[in-house]
Amino acid sequence: MSASSPVLMLAAENNLALSLTQLLEEDGYTVAYTANGDECLNLLTSSHPDLLIVDADLQDAFSLVPRLLADYALPVLFLIHESSENIEAVFAVGADDYVAKPVHERVLRQRIRRLLNERVAVQRADDLERRWQQAFHQNHAIKLLIDSQTGAILDANRAACNFYGYTLEQFRSKYVTDLDAALDTDQEGLPPTLFNFRHRLASGEVRDVKVFSGPIDMDGRTLIYSIIHDNTKRRKAEAAEHDHRTMAEALRKMGSTLSSTLDPNEVLDRILQQIQQVVSNDCANIMLIDGGFARIVRSRGYERWSTPEDVNAIRLPLAETANLRWMIEHGLPLVIPDVRAFPGWVQVETTSWIRSYVGAPIRFGHHTIGFLNLDSKELDHFTDQDAERLLAFADQAAIAIRNARLYDRVRRQAAELEQRVQDRTVELEYERQQFRTILDAMVEGVAYTEHNDDQIKVRYINQALVNMTGYSAEEWTAHSIQLFRTDGMDEEQFRRGVDEFYRALNEKGFWQHEFKMRRKDGSEFDLNSVTTRVDAPDGKSVGAVTVLRDVSQERALQAQKTRFVAYASHELRTPITNMKTRLYLMRKQPEKISDHLLVLEDVTDRMQRLVEDLLDMSRFERGIIHLKRGVMLLQEIIHRSTSVQEPEAERKGLRFTVELPDEPLYAFVDPERVVQVITNLLTNAINYTPSGKSITLRLSKTMDKGVPHGLVEVIDTGIGIAEEHLPHIFQPFYRVVSQVEGTGLGLNIAKEIIELHQGQIGVESVLKRGSRFYFSLPLVPAPVPVDDPILPEHTSVE
Repeated sequence: MSASSPVLMLAAENNLALSLTQLLEEDGYTVAYTANGDECLNLLTSSHPDLLIVDADLQDAFSLVPRLLADYALPVLFLIHESSENIEAVFAVGADDYVAKPVHERVLRQRIRRLLNERVAVQRADDLERRWQQAFHQNHAIKLLIDSQTGAILDANRAACNFYGYTLEQFRSKYVTDLDAALDTDQEGLPPTLFNFRHRLASGEVRDVKVFSGPIDMDGRTLIYSIIHDNTKRRKAEAAEHDHRTMAEALRKMGSTLSSTLDPNEVLDRILQQIQQVVSNDCANIMLIDGGFARIVRSRGYERWSTPEDVNAIRLPLAETANLRWMIEHGLPLVIPDVRAFPGWVQVETTSWIRSYVGAPIRFGHHTIGFLNLDSKELDHFTDQDAERLLAFADQAAIAIRNARLYDRVRRQAAELEQRVQDRTVELEYERQQFRTILDAMVEGVAYTEHNDDQIKVRYINQALVNMTGYSAEEWTAHSIQLFRTDGMDEEQFRRGVDEFYRALNEKGFWQHEFKMRRKDGSEFDLNSVTTRVDAPDGKSVGAVTVLRDVSQERALQAQKTRFVAYASHELRTPITNMKTRLYLMRKQPEKISDHLLVLEDVTDRMQRLVEDLLDMSRFERGIIHLKRGVMLLQEIIHRSTSVQEPEAERKGLRFTVELPDEPLYAFVDPERVVQVITNLLTNAINYTPSGKSITLRLSKTMDKGVPHGLVEVIDTGIGIAEEHLPHIFQPFYRVVSQVEGTGLGLNIAKEIIELHQGQIGVESVLKRGSRFYFSLPLVPAPVPVDDPILPEHTSVE
């Protein structure tokens, strides 16, 4: 929140109000002032202040605040004459903080800034929670939140509960793998791929789904945010489309044959060949009617049971063959699941193995001229759909006599395929929208630009680029690449940069560049961009896709590492030089060998501490730190830590206080590592606290999300840490400039140790006032006696 935006309402005595109003307005705040408590309510309604400052000496001040807070939620700062009674009174009426009178300008400024920042933080948290509810729980898309480490389902929205049939509580007891359905080769659908899966609902029904997932950070954890799309209808449509395409392809080939040859025998052979690809069968034949009989003129597949001569010799009388007679009368195909159960089936010795049958009449107009027959050795092998397909081929056989009818049928089939292509185009557009959603979920900024006549137009940017730069999509469209132009760059320099960009794209197809960019708010950051050319089918470049990544933190970290390498080199060079000097003196001054050995021992200890810090950091980065954990008394660990550091504090003239609770507090920890953390914090406090000041080490019990924790605090009244250093204080190699030697690794190692124990570590500090470093560890019940076989006294885990 900027200094000019908040509106402060001041209720105070006249003389004090005038001086404070002038002070606050000099700082850029807008002040709405009244010395009358009854006017405050009207000011609240008209000015909507961000903070209320109340003078305790104002008449009815303590009754005024509860009346105002009954209808308005805003922070309240009291100006009081400091005493325990006054302090209790202001907090009792709802004040958030107070400033002692006479008012110190710097204290007043600090308290105002802190209260305003806290108000902004609360408003931002409420806004983030509202956005999360809208994006996840209230969204109509099916969404799941999954633990990236275990696969456990942590949350599901209403759409997911409705789709799967599980309650939210049931979802939270499942893993994402519990939704997977085993692949059944008898079921329709394709096997799982990168995005396509088969999920089983609570009802047992299996549905084809498409899953789009991406990582998100929440409460310090990396979770998987998954969007599920029900793909069942589409899969069935694709299968139906595949069948239609197969059918259409067979008909197309047959049409090509009929239009390219006049040989009827070749046409009939092609018909039997194509029907095998559309309808599964063991044998197929074509019969033509001749003088009241039906005889086989072409056959395929009967060679396994009889000779071609025996098959071609079959002649069936139409009057006595029930299945053929039925097709003539009705002009429709016929399916017989079991020929032995069909009345009037003519049993022929050479075809006695047939168990199921499907046939279709070959008709010319309303006149039947023959039959297309398929046989199978399996019961109930054919379906009504097979019969429909067979009828289409029978019609094609008739068209062998009249080609004109063939062309008409092919045209109708082509029209149907065109409609399916249009339907597919609609689906592709839907997938394009899904792809855009994925781009908007990326962390890197993405921009698509098109160029024409040396003019570059921004056609699309994702949400990450908006967040990164502060410019909206409309501003990118309006200003295009001019937004990349930095301060101090004239038009000629910018044009040369654009020419270099075009030259790289034309020669290499891509362009990579790092530069500084200014955000809309005026701040600068380091940007890495990779641009890839987009070509049209004819090979002509039509645009480019640019991926932009904020590398400011990476550069800052690299700079820190560079500084550390230089520092470590210096730290190692100096003791090595000292060691060489002492070894030389030991040879020259053997009578002083004891003094030289003491110096060598001190130098060796310094080198060992530096190397140990480096090794610890390396182990944490590679995840090979082994914790020897057990149920330990935290009071005992603190005693072990202070026994070494307390004499050092006394030597420096510091008041060192240890505050421990009477209640024993136990935690499941590695005691040596926890001692290492406490020692590091105490050492820093001693080093940065001047003589005559105080250091307090405090242990207390606190609650965090309903779980009891042990809170360890190291509080000093030393030089403090500037506010701009606090966000980086636990980063590796980060050191605040001072006269105290160090590697910049101790706090980073302490943070890693505490987080391995599922704890939290933090710092609060005010420059020249002192610092408070703290960490918390989950508490466990007290251990059972050693001779109790139920629970071992000490357990080691990694």
